Amino acid sequence: MIRRATATAALVAAGLFASLGYSAVAQTSRPTSPAPGMSPAPGMSPAPGMSPAPGMSPAPGMSPAPGMSPAPGMSQRNGQLSALDRQFVIDAAHGGIAEVQLGQLALRKSTNAEVKQFAQRMIDEHTRANKELMSLAAQKGITPPTTPGPKYEAAMMQLQQLSGENFDKAYMMEGGLNGHMESQAVYQRQVLLGQDPDLRTFAARILPRVQGHLQMAATMTRNTFAGRNDDTPARPGMQMNRGTQTTPGTQMNRGTQTTPGTQMNRGTQMTPGTQMNRGTQMTPGTQMTPGTQMNQ
Repeated sequence: MIRRATATAALVAAGLFASLGYSAVAQTSRPTSPAPGMSPAPGMSPAPGMSPAPGMSPAPGMSPAPGMSPAPGMSQRNGQLSALDRQFVIDAAHGGIAEVQLGQLALRKSTNAEVKQFAQRMIDEHTRANKELMSLAAQKGITPPTTPGPKYEAAMMQLQQLSGENFDKAYMMEGGLNGHMESQAVYQRQVLLGQDPDLRTFAARILPRVQGHLQMAATMTRNTFAGRNDDTPARPGMQMNRGTQTTPGTQMNRGTQTTPGTQMNRGTQMTPGTQMNRGTQMTPGTQMTPGTQMNQ
């Protein structure tokens, strides 16, 4: 009995040791993860699918996450330009292209040396400004227009139907005065309200040239064409000598069309109660209102 109990105890002890050894081996072979809050050792990368700890910046060469704005001083791209800046590029391109095409039309149709000299200068200077604007727009990711736009195209169609001095005056009015007055407003708006620093700098540099062209056109129009009547058709906004519309009460010469209430030379109306001596001769067409008394 004693031997049997001793043998049984030995077998139980052997089984217990074997069980403990298996458990120890299993624990040493199991992978371990870092404790919460601990970062991997230097040189070790996090397991696949794991993101770096909060506050860590991406490695050099990596781009910032979507929605992050570029650092101060970086050039703005198309999506980040304000609506006012984009509109400036469009308006400045329309006006600059129109000045070049109007100048080319004047070189073909005009016979006036001064007008042709002005037109050539507009071609040269606006061509240079247009190239600068196109280059700057490309840097901003904007595709500017390549045509003058409907307003200027309509004006050129009217100019193509004119010739001689009528053409010269209409060109100086449209390509000289009206066009540069509009361009001056476009560039002044960008200088004062534009948000992109590069576009503001460009506008500030070109604005004095536009103002110089406007002054030149005003001087030429005043000195060359002052006091000459013409039958030149004009687009809305162009003030011409003949056919001018006037406000009520304006006195016009014979044959001029006026609005109701305008007083004319012939057909003068007399106010009620006016007394005239008998035998007084009235000029043809004089109208007397009811109640006018004649002396007997």
